[in-house]
Amino acid sequence: MLLRKFFTDIFPIAALALATFYGVLFYEDLRDLLSPDGGKSGTGAGLLPSPSSGRGGADLPPSQERQVRLFVEGNGHFQTFASVNDQLVEFVIDTGASVIALRYEDAQKAGLAKGLAFTGTTQTANGVSTVAPITIPVLEIGPIKMTNLRAHVARPGHLAVNLLGMNFIRRLARFEMRGEELVLVQGPPPF
Repeated sequence: MLLRKFFTDIFPIAALALATFYGVLFYEDLRDLLSPDGGKSGTGAGLLPSPSSGRGGADLPPSQERQVRLFVEGNGHFQTFASVNDQLVEFVIDTGASVIALRYEDAQKAGLAKGLAFTGTTQTANGVSTVAPITIPVLEIGPIKMTNLRAHVARPGHLAVNLLGMNFIRRLARFEMRGEELVLVQGPPPF
């Protein structure tokens, strides 16, 4: 009788509480796993933590290496969301861009458009364009965090997408292309 009461009254409540706890704890992993493509289209802010994250490479202790995996989008590009000064901004990874390029509208959203001076020039596919040189104080993609990154802000309406250029990529410990996957790895933080 007591066992029957446990399974009819207490067990369902305990099971629901446990499922809720794990659902909250692993929300993002579950969301990506349950997406129609298994999380491979870059949903969930365009990035997924690597299952091997934390295993490290031969040169670094596992606890010091931070890793993000990006999956190619339907347009053939690797795209991700990054936190720029605590504001979510979408980027396309662009190894052809030497410096990070921000749309004016996104620079404004991140609080980086005050007092801009469009004194720089850059060569684009559409010709020469004037840009405003800035420094991004903090840029984060998942566990990867970089500070004091040079960037250019385009004039309003002159840039269709934000570009994460080589000055970001060069500061990584490594990056690897694996078919339709791009792995970004940052080494230990400077102490």
